[in-house]
Parts: sequence; C-alpha cells; structure tokens
Amino acid sequence: MAKEDYTTYVAATNTSLAVSANDIVVTAMPRNEDARLSKDFGVNFFGDLPLGINFETIVDSIGADGTAFYPFGLSDTANSDVKAHVDGALDSIFVWHLVDGVGSRQIGLIHYPTSNNDIFAPFGFGTQYYPKFTRLDTTAVLKIYDDEVQTSLADTLTITTSATEFRYMYGFNTFKDAIVTTITGDVNNHELLDVAVVGNQGSYFVELQGMVW
Repeated sequence: MAKEDYTTYVAATNTSLAVSANDIVVTAMPRNEDARLSKDFGVNFFGDLPLGINFETIVDSIGADGTAFYPFGLSDTANSDVKAHVDGALDSIFVWHLVDGVGSRQIGLIHYPTSNNDIFAPFGFGTQYYPKFTRLDTTAVLKIYDDEVQTSLADTLTITTSATEFRYMYGFNTFKDAIVTTITGDVNNHELLDVAVVGNQGSYFVELQGMVW
C-alpha cells in the first residue's frame, strides 16, 4: 500500500511540527506542546492479530533532560495526547523516545492503562536504529536493530497488552504536561504494506521507514 499521507491525519496545534505528505519535521518541540497526528482506520482495524512496524530513528538533539515524543501509537481514542491516555486510563500502546530527568536515553514500549513497559537504554545521539514492532494476541514486541537489513539485534522489548482491536493509529504524539524541555528530529514514511481482513481478524504489516530525529 502507499505511504501514509500525514496531511489527511487529524492534527492538533502542532506549532513545532512541519507536516507534509510523508514527513513530519520536529524543531525544538517542548514536551508541553499540543502536537499530535492520528488517523481513523475504522472500528476493530488493528485487532488481535500480528502487526509489523519498521522504522528508522536518529535522535538529533534535546534542550535538556526530561523530554520525549512518541513516533507511533495504537488506541481506541482519537486525537488525544499521551497524558490524556494516562489520566483517563485509555487502552493504548505507544512507542516512546525520551531522555528522562537524570539523562537516561531510552527507546521504550508501553501499554496503558497497565503501564506495562520495557526499555532499551542508552540509545546513542546520532546513532540510527531500525526497530520492528509486532503484536500477537496480548503480547507486543519491539525488536531494536542497528542495521537496515535487521540482522544485528541490539535489544528486544516485550510487554503484555490488552486484546483490544484498536481503531486509531498515531503517526506522532507528545505527553503534553508542564515540562518545557525540547526535542528536535524528524518522523516519516509510515506505510501499511499488507492488509488481509476477515471479519474482525486479519494480518497487518505496518512499516515506518526513514524516521530521523
């Protein structure tokens, strides 16, 4: 299938984002900014089925410790920041890239409302990674590779999720709390490559290629 067109996604204010058809440029975005992009794929589209999501990522810079953004998510709630998912106990899965308040550089996988999570740390500034996300039943896995052909495995993250058949995909999200530290980078080329749906079940392969931070 064609690459996702971000101009068709529901957008928030997105002051620090420059959004084009296949690219989201993030420039010194503070963690408290109202910045996100979500798309409605229809009821039960991302269900109890395998998902494949590939993406490339480089973290360029941050303003200070304690900042994050989320380059991918699945939820049954549209156009809501990650803090709203936490506070509202909204069923969802997100991938984060963050530097916490003590400088730990993390790529993480988390399910809400359980907060089941697993992290890879530290990621290197200027180092490109090639993670692959999969989900089967209530198990979600993020394999983090450091080569494009995905033969050199840096880490594998595994969490337990709900069996919810999600409706919305997030191409970008933020936590949006009071913290004002910033992050700079780029997200691009989300692509759903294979969809075969029978009733509420199906096979999906979702690819995020060329994500540069």
